[in-house]
Amino acid sequence: MGNVSRTLGYVEQVVIKHDPPPRYEELLPEGGEIDFWRWRDEQENEESTPPLAESIGRPCIQVAECFVGGDVQGLVEGCRALGINAESRMAAGQDLFGWVEQVQRTSRAGGWLYIGAGHRRDIERKWMDDVPLDLPEDFDRVILKAFSPTPSLVFLVGTFILRAESALGLDDQLRTNRYLRLEKRGRMTAYVSATHRKIEEVRLERSRVVESASAWVAQSFAGTFARDFGLAALPGIEFLTTTLTEPLRDSHMSGLARMNHYTHILSIDRNFDSWESAETPGWRFAQPWHASDVSWTMVAACRLSEVDADEPSMPKPHPNEIHRLAETFDGFVIRWAASCLLVQYEGSLGALRDQLASAQTQRRALDVLDATHTTLTTVSFDASLVATELQQWASDDFRWRDESIEPITADGWRQGGEEKYPPLLQILAENVVDRSRWILDLEPRIRDQLVSRTSILAISTDLRLQRIVLTVSLVALVVACISLVIS
Repeated sequence: MGNVSRTLGYVEQVVIKHDPPPRYEELLPEGGEIDFWRWRDEQENEESTPPLAESIGRPCIQVAECFVGGDVQGLVEGCRALGINAESRMAAGQDLFGWVEQVQRTSRAGGWLYIGAGHRRDIERKWMDDVPLDLPEDFDRVILKAFSPTPSLVFLVGTFILRAESALGLDDQLRTNRYLRLEKRGRMTAYVSATHRKIEEVRLERSRVVESASAWVAQSFAGTFARDFGLAALPGIEFLTTTLTEPLRDSHMSGLARMNHYTHILSIDRNFDSWESAETPGWRFAQPWHASDVSWTMVAACRLSEVDADEPSMPKPHPNEIHRLAETFDGFVIRWAASCLLVQYEGSLGALRDQLASAQTQRRALDVLDATHTTLTTVSFDASLVATELQQWASDDFRWRDESIEPITADGWRQGGEEKYPPLLQILAENVVDRSRWILDLEPRIRDQLVSRTSILAISTDLRLQRIVLTVSLVALVVACISLVIS
């Protein structure tokens, strides 16, 4: 393995790494395909490795946790455990606990609250207000903010600044040569080539970092996403930078050349369904299109350069300032997380609906009704409350768009069709409203169905009991009659 000496914006020296190459003669059956796969691996490794002047960076990520109703105490206890209190400089002069109490005890939303920031204990403090924290080894710093858009909802946004080595983790995976691997899948044998292996390793690296940040938030603050739904990866945004390629733009390549290219492996090689905002010049973002990527993580990408030759009035941000740019996305991350929250409640109620529909035998029905009743008592109130408040929030155009970027489609030919291709915030708002209506319509139906089935089963059980009692009485009468005859 070679050492790599780089910064986020400039490659000083790159040494290609290598997985142990296979012995193709032992791996593959005899025949001409041995030379073919050896050639294909070499070709795919060459095409999928970024140029020496390129540098793929991931300077920071954002994740969002939510707290529904009484769950906000998890935020309070987490802040206390981290050493944050109302008098702490980390609270930036604001009364954190008074803010939480206001959200809990009144009908008003709390707006934004800057909680503070902290750095990893084993590094020197670079920011005056930072406090030492036990952060995962991937991160140097975390910035914490809270937002209450509705009286019963509080969102926590954590912006994690990655260490230089971790920030270049995707670049390392792309520069690691990989080779053919055979996998048994039942009776079939899958031929996993170098490109497919790189795609998988990139996916694992992306998931690992997002899940590392999510796990720290879940362990520090007992929130609704992690505690009630068990999400390993919280909703958020992953920031990517390049030095040569304009990310999230249509590739001019086609066929295998495109399939093997590093931008395709990163799923940032297309304009379709990518978004941009005038508030973030040069940046675009979208959901990764690979089915195996983290479903709740969007990607924001930008090419790093001090001045764009085509747009000299729009300089790109310096790598060290990217985490400040992330603050622009705070409002959007909250709205993205709100949409994800409704998806979780929708899934829970949908599972209850399916459970009620699947009951066949009476014993099975009793078990299902008992489980459904237990789940419904814990989900129903929160789901209805959240759906009602988020529907009102998303329906209020001014409140929904306030303090958030307005992403529009990045495709030039689509920008003229505003009705057909609305801004992303409008799409999210419509999604929130539609899902809220579905939840508010389904929840009482499930409750009524549960009551009806419970009543029917109770009557059925009572009739069965009466039949048993009648049978026992008849047997006793017969026995008594027999006894009288004998005597």
